[in-house]
Amino acid sequence: MLFNSFEELSVKASQLKLCFYCHSALPASQKEHIFNACWGPERIDQYFNDEISKLAGFDYPLDANDAELRKTLDSLKNKSAKVDEKILEQYRQAFLTYFMNRGKILNKSINSDKVLSKMSDYGLTVSSAHNFTDKKCCDADFQSFVTKVFANLTTEFVQDSLS
Repeated sequence: MLFNSFEELSVKASQLKLCFYCHSALPASQKEHIFNACWGPERIDQYFNDEISKLAGFDYPLDANDAELRKTLDSLKNKSAKVDEKILEQYRQAFLTYFMNRGKILNKSINSDKVLSKMSDYGLTVSSAHNFTDKKCCDADFQSFVTKVFANLTTEFVQDSLS
């Protein structure tokens, strides 16, 4: 039986035998698996939208800078692409471009070396590709990782720590 939403599920997590996200065997003790499955690409996209909206202002529509970041992130999440040094460098450049442009829009001085350094501090480096061997760009754990990096950079930006 297929479900259109989580609300249609009338089953408790302890009753699940298979993950409804990836259909792998699911002992009830693996709650982390269920949590990660719930943060699939759609929810991660929503998180990025929420973070971008916070930066743009709660009542403002996404501007060209935000739209460009979304376009770049969407292109990087190609279903068949595996995470490698090239992909990680593209994420770094997308985030750097975004925060540099956001700084210009808000008349904030942003130091590109600081942005790159903070990305490295949060683990987004070209050499971190080995952490995602055989992972696709659309895999939940990789998307969760880049989401956390973006969230941390957003916090740094708001606190003026990137100048």
